This record gives sequence, structure tokens and C-alpha cells, in this order.
Amino acid sequence: MASLHPSAPNRAPARRRRTLPLSLALPALVLCLLPGVAGGQEAPASDPVSAAPVAPPLPPAMARAVTAAFEAPGMPSDAALWVGGPEGTLAEGTYGRYTADTSVPLGSTSQWLASATLLSLADAGRLNLDDTLAELLPEAPEDKGAITLRQLLSHTSGLPAEHPCLADSSSDLAGCAWQILDEPLRATPGTEVYFGNASYQVAGLVAEATTGRSWSEIVDAALIRPLALESTGWAAGTNPAIGAGAHSSARDLGRFLTMLLRGGAFDGQEVLSADSAEALLSPQAGAARDTHSPVTDGGRMGLGTWIRGRGAATTAWAPGTFGATPWVDREHAVAGVWLVVDRRDRELPLAGELIRLAAETLASTTADPAGQL
Repeated sequence: MASLHPSAPNRAPARRRRTLPLSLALPALVLCLLPGVAGGQEAPASDPVSAAPVAPPLPPAMARAVTAAFEAPGMPSDAALWVGGPEGTLAEGTYGRYTADTSVPLGSTSQWLASATLLSLADAGRLNLDDTLAELLPEAPEDKGAITLRQLLSHTSGLPAEHPCLADSSSDLAGCAWQILDEPLRATPGTEVYFGNASYQVAGLVAEATTGRSWSEIVDAALIRPLALESTGWAAGTNPAIGAGAHSSARDLGRFLTMLLRGGAFDGQEVLSADSAEALLSPQAGAARDTHSPVTDGGRMGLGTWIRGRGAATTAWAPGTFGATPWVDREHAVAGVWLVVDRRDRELPLAGELIRLAAETLASTTADPAGQL
């Protein structure tokens, strides 16, 4: 497991990246409405890795589904699709200007990565999902003291869903989180699932207060270095939007999902404990009723994900604000990433179809060595 002790090495020097011009992928109006991206900054896009192996092509049924979707009016032509199993990459497809290493904004898909980062701190003994804010942030307002970390990450904290400070580049993470905590509770903690980004900013404050390190340093130690992620991170600045401000590529997200399929292990090391990997693939909202979700019939709420199905026959998926959709199909031991910059509601039907087709066409496939991550 990557060390999260203060003596851990500093973050490696930043890699050179080109910036993807999002204005070519989305109308300007959509860019103005990006929720939770601090300062309206564009996410960087990585250069293609010249030495990367060529992955097997998509099965014809999946390729046809993507081609047919592109024919719909208004659909973007830039996208990437990665599908893999516990042994690595099974197939990749790229479209338009995207490669498997093109990094784009994830919107609320960021929450799956953020939850994994918090769970790495739990594995290190720094905190527990059921620790309360009274324990984690002793100065938290009294009416917020009973909120648990699990509730922050499963949208059941009762905190407001959003806050203007999430887009305030002049603020910092701690200042924004304390502003959110000063707001009145929207509901009794643990009673309602109300999807948003504000509770994740408070979770980010918990991480920084617990470790004495910045969010970027924590993520670097928890995920970036152990998974050798080349194109993943949060927008630079003092107030990273924890619940909506990450960017990543299809191949990087594939590494993250492969780790989850392997029970927390990757490249011979434990990135997360088996219990933490299980928590990221399981419902976490308890008996809280769903009162607000951007994904209709998405399933039960997990930690930054929705969970469909029951028992071992579940699929965890995290469709983001801009249409990016990573998933883990536990029944068929196959995972995938549909990466695009678009509207979530327009991309959801295609994402659902790709999840179904991946299970039908690739679940029993052995990963090609040329496509290993």
C-alpha cells in the first residue's frame, strides 16, 4: 500500500501535457455551466504515450453501438472506450481527436476517485468511514457533529447539495468546506440521498486535516503513484472541487477499475485493502430514501457511484456530469470506461448499452498481452 505517513516522498514532477480545447467539444454555454470546476479552468490533456501497446479492437457489436450513437444530432465525435477484466485490457476504441490517453473533465465521476482516496486513509489507520465530524473536525458546528464520513461520501449527510464557494477560485478548500458546514442542514443526516458536490468538499477538508497534507499530495500518494496514472488529477489551485473537478483518461480510469476488479491490488502491490475495494463497489446509503438523483433508476447509492443488482450480481457505475461513465460489472468480471465530453442525460442510454454488450461479448475473454495495462 502506498504510504500516507508524513515522511512519504514528495509528488513527482508534473508531466508535460497539451490542453484539449473543450470549446470544440461542447458549446460555450455548457462550459459556462460546469458545476464545481474551480475557477472555470480547463482540464489538461495528456500527450499520447508513444510506447503504449496497441490494444485489441472492440467487438463488432460494441463498435456498431458507438457508430450508431454518433449519428444522432448533436452527439460529439470525440470519445474513447476502454474495456478490461482482472488481467488487464480486453479492448479499446478511440474516436475523433481522442486517444486512450486523452484527459478530459470528469464532473461527478470524480467522486469515485475521491472516495478511493479517502479509503486509502482508512486503510492507513487515519480515519474510519463511521467516524463522525465531531471526531474528525472537533470545531464543526454542533448540529453537524453526528455526520459520518460514510454519509459525506454517499450523499446522505443532510448538508446542502451545492454551494457558491465550489466555483470560487479565490477561496481555498478549507475555507469553502467551513462555509458549507456553516449552512443549515437540509435534512437529518442519514435519512435522505440528495446528490451533489458540497459534501465532498467537506470530505476533502477531513483528508487534509487528518494528514496535514494538501489534497493533491494525498491523491498522489493514494492513487497517482501506485497506479502509475499519467493523465489524472484535479485542477490546479487552492480550492479543488473534490466532487466534480477531476480529469482523467480512458486508460488511467481503466487502471483504477482493474485495481477494483482485483480486490484492491495492482502491479504486485496493495493499493487498497480488499475491504475498501468492496466498499467502493457496494451500496452505502443504508435505509436513506432517494430524494434527488441525476440518474433515474441508476440503482442504490454507493460511495460516489450507483449500484445496480444484488449480491455478487451487481454493477457499480459512476456516470458523470459530462457523460463520462466508468463501470465495474462484478457478475461478469468486466469493467469499462466510456469517456466523452457531453451531457450526461444524452450519454446514459449508450453507456447502459455498452455495459450490456461488454458483458455479452467480453466477459469470458482472456486479456491479450499486447493490451495489458
